[in-house]
Amino acid sequence: MKRAALAIVLTAAAFGCGGSTAQPGGGSGSAGAAGASAAGGASGSGGASGSSGSAGSAGISGSGGASGSGGSAGTGTSGASGNSGTAGSGTGGTSGSGGTGGAAGTAGSGGSAGAAGECRERSQCKLFSDCCTCAAYAETESPPPVCKANCKVDQCTALGITTENVACMAGQCVAGINCAGTVTCRAAPPTCERGFVPAVVGNCWGGCVPASQCGSVRDCNDCAWPEQSCASYLGLAGPINHCYAIPERCRNNPTCECLGESVCTPPYGLCTDRSGIPGVVCACASC
Repeated sequence: MKRAALAIVLTAAAFGCGGSTAQPGGGSGSAGAAGASAAGGASGSGGASGSSGSAGSAGISGSGGASGSGGSAGTGTSGASGNSGTAGSGTGGTSGSGGTGGAAGTAGSGGSAGAAGECRERSQCKLFSDCCTCAAYAETESPPPVCKANCKVDQCTALGITTENVACMAGQCVAGINCAGTVTCRAAPPTCERGFVPAVVGNCWGGCVPASQCGSVRDCNDCAWPEQSCASYLGLAGPINHCYAIPERCRNNPTCECLGESVCTPPYGLCTDRSGIPGVVCACASC
């Protein structure tokens, strides 16, 4: 009897509490989130005990190239049975090209030294001396070529010339050699080639020097025309004659119209053309 009753109870339990129908397998994983301009999302795990699959995590954002356009977002496919979405592929932006370098600035102009070989003041002149030459030259020029002679005393020292004698005359640098001083010795002056004159050292004649390197010459005829011309500076002590090389720009017009500004410098600012011989006369209004 007890066995029959137990069998009935077990049978009823079997019908009343029978195993419920198993739930369907894990549903399709939700679509993986779109990869944002970079590598694909990490793989989602499969559904646990029939639960839906976890969505694939979003891809890590890739950094774009400098000054370039960002990469297109990749599209992730739906995760099947909880599989992760396909990684989105994003192309990095193309880097921008570098800026073009600016042009170099124009060099500033120097002091008012005039054309090459010309000067406006003594500070623009330098002194050169070797065994053959004693000459001043403008800072815009190259120094004279060095001779190969050997000597114990250079030319400027032999002529008694130092930087204190250097001057800017007629717009050109001169060593200031004494070529018009008083000579009391009995020696005859040397014979010099065209464009050169005897120097005066102490109270006697020295060697031949370029007329254009003299502080003054005795006569305008000492100047080697047409390469040189003469400027006479009128002051209280009388005229001072100076030979100067005619600038290239005035070769065809060696008159006050072209030469006046560079040759008749202050205080000798009044320029008059000579008559009869080439050259100009520079007068001082206040001397």
